[in-house]
Amino acid sequence: MVSRSKYINLLIKLLIAGFLLFVLYNQLKEYNGQSGLKEEIIDRFASGNILWLVGFVILMPLNWVLEAKKWKSVFGAIPFTQAFKTILAGISLAIITPNRVGEYGGRLLTIPPEKNWKSIVATLVGSVGQNLATIFFGITGLIFLSKRFNYVDVSFIPIIFTAALFFFLGLYVYFNIDVLAVVVKKFGLQKYLQKFSKYFQEIRRIEKSTLLTVLILSALRYMLYVTQYYLVIRFFNIDVDPLAALQGITSILLIQSSLPLPPFISILARGEISLLIWGLFGINELIILSMTFLIWSINLLFPALLGYIVILRTNIVETLGYGK
Repeated sequence: MVSRSKYINLLIKLLIAGFLLFVLYNQLKEYNGQSGLKEEIIDRFASGNILWLVGFVILMPLNWVLEAKKWKSVFGAIPFTQAFKTILAGISLAIITPNRVGEYGGRLLTIPPEKNWKSIVATLVGSVGQNLATIFFGITGLIFLSKRFNYVDVSFIPIIFTAALFFFLGLYVYFNIDVLAVVVKKFGLQKYLQKFSKYFQEIRRIEKSTLLTVLILSALRYMLYVTQYYLVIRFFNIDVDPLAALQGITSILLIQSSLPLPPFISILARGEISLLIWGLFGINELIILSMTFLIWSINLLFPALLGYIVILRTNIVETLGYGK
């Protein structure tokens, strides 16, 4: 059994490594396929604006520290270092799955099997809180961005309306989870959702003060990421006033969060969304794609590689409860 577990562990780790390499290969292939992209980034390193990028890099670990605190506030008693490792492991699987759904599985790999359900609940609540922050700031940014250019693009109207609807409904359900039980009962869905009852009951037990803490940490993390994005804008010496930059960044993050992006085209898709928004400001296409690649590389790829080191040192079969 020990030998079998050892080989299963090795197989899972090799599969994760394979997917990580596949995603990295595709992103680098896309990066090299964009003529002048590499030269643009190299030129910016030589431009004397390096301190802006240093600030971005310094804030990167704080971004994930806030995420660890948010997850830990719901999960409960656990050393912070363990919570931080859990977050890094989650990033490794999130980066290779559409819309980061692998984050749930990644965060199961570093905790005891009997607490797996707590990790799923903590990740779900944290994800909802983060989405609410993204939607709120994104709607605000998109509305002001439309007013700035004295028009509302027809493609923005359904985004704003749908996002506003999701925000108010989501915020109400977030603090009043029992309303879901009423909906489930009304539509006779109990038998289909029975296997999720344990998670539902656990969410019901979460205090509203904890939910508020998660929401506040989500907002702080969001604002930190927006600050990082702005520092990259300054690194590329883009002539956009801070308020306009804020409107553009929040609009981009709102649209990105609504798309289930396959990992191997995420940079391309993110680049297209950025081109849509920053194109309104007349920013050079090459600079926009360079910013997108740099943000992805530092904020996601590097933590994902660190997370894989955490996974390598983990007995995956044991943490998933399938033997020792």
